[in-house]
Amino acid sequence: MEPLTLWLRKNALADIRSIRMWYRKIDPSLEARFMKALNEALDRLQAYPFAYQVLYRNTRRISLKRFPYAVFYVIKPSKI
Repeated sequence: MEPLTLWLRKNALADIRSIRMWYRKIDPSLEARFMKALNEALDRLQAYPFAYQVLYRNTRRISLKRFPYAVFYVIKPSKI
């Protein structure tokens, strides 16, 4: 099975931008670690989209390691 395309909503991108700026103000290395954790979570999500529990209707969640954030997602026929 070919990996599904990962699509991020505008609100999600705005949230990521805001979180990055907040961590950058504290310590630039925190921003880098946050982005690494986010990218790892998105890679896991794309590789194993059905591995995470359905929370409500078709919405699933994957948590970031070492950061208090999660990615909520829905699997569609050709995209996540």
